[in-house]
Amino acid sequence: MIFIVISFLKCKQRQLSRKKKGSKNREKAKHELGHVHDHVSNQRKDHLHKVCRSLVDRYDLIYMGNLQVNEMMKNLRLANSIANAS
Repeated sequence: MIFIVISFLKCKQRQLSRKKKGSKNREKAKHELGHVHDHVSNQRKDHLHKVCRSLVDRYDLIYMGNLQVNEMMKNLRLANSIANAS
């Protein structure tokens, strides 16, 4: 589901880039793009909350480890997947 919204986000970004700078339509497009960014952010938070809630319900003890996310993001092939997962 998030991939559909991400493709919609790309479309809105493209539409914004085609608008004339300083125009009223550009301001409208920027406002719409902000709403899409908020929607993607809320979807990611909701999914993370649901996964964490299911893990807490299922297991009595949970160990957490430190991951070097910034180092993992340098891998260009996996960066998008890692960003979606975190």
